[in-house]
Amino acid sequence: MRFRSIRIWIVVVLILVMILVVIVNQVKGNPATLPEPGYQAPPFRLMTFNGGTRSLSQYRGKDVFINFWASWCPPCQAETPDLVRMYRQYGKQVVFLGINLTGSDTVQSAKGFIQYYHIPYTVLEDPKDVIAKKYDVIAIPTSLFINGRGIIVNRVTGGMSKAMMQENFKALINH
Repeated sequence: MRFRSIRIWIVVVLILVMILVVIVNQVKGNPATLPEPGYQAPPFRLMTFNGGTRSLSQYRGKDVFINFWASWCPPCQAETPDLVRMYRQYGKQVVFLGINLTGSDTVQSAKGFIQYYHIPYTVLEDPKDVIAKKYDVIAIPTSLFINGRGIIVNRVTGGMSKAMMQENFKALINH
């Protein structure tokens, strides 16, 4: 009986310590990193399909839109023309990044998709879907709207309508 109560106290103390760490980080201006609204977006560095590299940290101070997709995904195909329109409308105010789940797609198919839809914004390769896992992408498309401080403002799992995109981009810009 005594051993059980000691274990319970240890668990309670560990939980309180974890809560305290999260609170201290948020008070210091370092919110915990999680791929959810209200949290710091997890950092990443990936190759572009043009051979360069991009990292999320290089866009600090700018609003960022990230869209995880694959060429074989019907909802990704459906929303891409509207994303290209959104880029034309908001591309001077928001950094657009596409992240192809190259680990479950092919480079050739992804490049064909980029050309077919005339995607003008930067598209990154996630060859082993490591960043998709880091962002807990369980369905595609998955989109994230991140403010200039690196905080996720909204996360949308599944395809978005044009109206939904407009609403989210306006909210991001006015946040």
